[in-house]
Amino acid sequence: MTDGSFRDVEVRSIEMHYHRVDEVDAGRIVGIALKGIDESEIKRGMILLPRTADPTPVREFDAEVMVLNHPTRINDGYEPVVHVETVSEAAAFYPANRQLLPGDTGQARVRFKFRPYVIEEGQRFVFREGRSKGVGTITDVSEH
Repeated sequence: MTDGSFRDVEVRSIEMHYHRVDEVDAGRIVGIALKGIDESEIKRGMILLPRTADPTPVREFDAEVMVLNHPTRINDGYEPVVHVETVSEAAAFYPANRQLLPGDTGQARVRFKFRPYVIEEGQRFVFREGRSKGVGTITDVSEH
């Protein structure tokens, strides 16, 4: 949900390439019929997990970022759109050294603007805003 909480839903069926299947591996593109949730409640970045899983959605994470293109410098509070897997959300950047210049690689704290997500260390992401572009790797998802 928007506050990072989870709710029970039932998977009624799974289809892959127009054929019904009983199970799929993570990362596969499938169609899933769900019971217990309205279509309007489903948003990008949501995940399905077994009931036994105990994930912690986070609003902030540390990352190693590389600025590929930017007209000036990235300072505290810069807000591009961050794309991690299916998540696409505005996020504020807080560089460890107070700024990042085009071509720089450095550490930054990143904070999603609207809601928390389940992300993992090692996941790669891209960020962009206008002509500005960059890439990064999530290095720490623990809350500070």
